[in-house]
Amino acid sequence: ERAKNMFADAIHLDPPLDAPELPKQFVSQIHIQDLQKTHPKLAAYISEMMRAAPDPLAGLEHVLQKLHKNEDLSEGEARQFLEASARSIKERPWQIPLERAIADRWDVIRWNIEVAQLQEVLAEHNADPTEASQYAVWTIFNGLRVNHEAFLTGNIWDTMLCHIIEGRKVIDPVGTEKSMIAPGGDGTELGGLMQAAVAAISRTFSFEGPGGKVFEFKGEGPFVEYIERTMIQRDGKWVRLNDAFLPGNAKQVFQSTMPKTRGAQTWAGEMQEKFNTDPAALRAECEANGWLKSLARLQG
Repeated sequence: ERAKNMFADAIHLDPPLDAPELPKQFVSQIHIQDLQKTHPKLAAYISEMMRAAPDPLAGLEHVLQKLHKNEDLSEGEARQFLEASARSIKERPWQIPLERAIADRWDVIRWNIEVAQLQEVLAEHNADPTEASQYAVWTIFNGLRVNHEAFLTGNIWDTMLCHIIEGRKVIDPVGTEKSMIAPGGDGTELGGLMQAAVAAISRTFSFEGPGGKVFEFKGEGPFVEYIERTMIQRDGKWVRLNDAFLPGNAKQVFQSTMPKTRGAQTWAGEMQEKFNTDPAALRAECEANGWLKSLARLQG
């Protein structure tokens, strides 16, 4: 039986061999049937929205058949498919029920009923938050848009964006308490992979109702992840990089972007404060820890 916090299966798609510059893509899916066991109201709310949503690829059945058969598309067919696919990501493909209030001319009674239902769904999540419910709530409001973008930082050392300090990746300037993921565990030793992320941007989702009524939900948007892939040694031999991701790391990265994990001050902020108040002590700290590039930059 799938663990309580396992919210999705995921696959990764490598770019074509003739276009290695294109990004690697990771696609995940929420298991509604599992979410029903822990958060039935949340699962039902998502299911109802999706059943009411129009098919973003409706009218392109012939194109989908060609793709299924691995047949070439005409320029026009390719454009239609890409535009429809992009819209389903850029624009949320379903409507949250409250969005229909003005167009459908709801009265205040209907509005209050729908608001109460959504509040019950959110309360169910808040009472027992899991990775599953957290990801589901994120999807309700953000749709199918990209959850995060990841940047490879293996060749970036001691820059404004990323510091590699004693094998730990430290993100500057908006890191979180959990932005440092040390090697080992399910990191470097097993997978040749270190990950960190910046805090997701908070945003307010606002819905207008009858009589000037407004419902607002403060949630999180997409975030940015930084990745370093390294060679790993097994049986005395160095083997290729880890091309996918590690579930343990992915869970910690996702959690690190949420408000409750944000620290009052980032590592970068602490270093900046030391530089402003006592640069000599900071130079001594860099020298003592072997942070030679940082030391050289301070002395320069």
